[in-house]
Amino acid sequence: DICRCCNKISCNNFEVLSNTIRKLEEDARLAAEIGQSLLHEHEKTVVESKKIRNDLESQFIQTLDETIIDLEISNNRCSQLGAELKERDIEVEKLRVFKFMARQADIREDTLRAKLEDTKQELALSRKTELTLESKHKKLTSKY
Repeated sequence: DICRCCNKISCNNFEVLSNTIRKLEEDARLAAEIGQSLLHEHEKTVVESKKIRNDLESQFIQTLDETIIDLEISNNRCSQLGAELKERDIEVEKLRVFKFMARQADIREDTLRAKLEDTKQELALSRKTELTLESKHKKLTSKY
């Protein structure tokens, strides 16, 4: 090639310029290859990240659905246990009333037994007095 600045075939400036241009072309080609490789890697990474994101979203939704089902089951069980607790509280209150009534009945029974004992003692005393009076009456009637 002929140099345009001096029209010589072998010009140092032309060689330096040609070498510089070749080096820049090689660097540009290398940069383009690196850019293409990076772009390809980026596209692969984007596809992989979308797949991972979709998988994670799917797992999250499945876990969320399972958690909702578990919470509904737990809520129903809590409601059932709450109803059972109310029933038991009512039963306990009834038993307290019955226990109180039983205590009152026991106290009344003890009182009545004491009165019965007193009445038996009075009856025994009355019979003894009656026998004594009958005996005195017989003695008096036999004397007069």
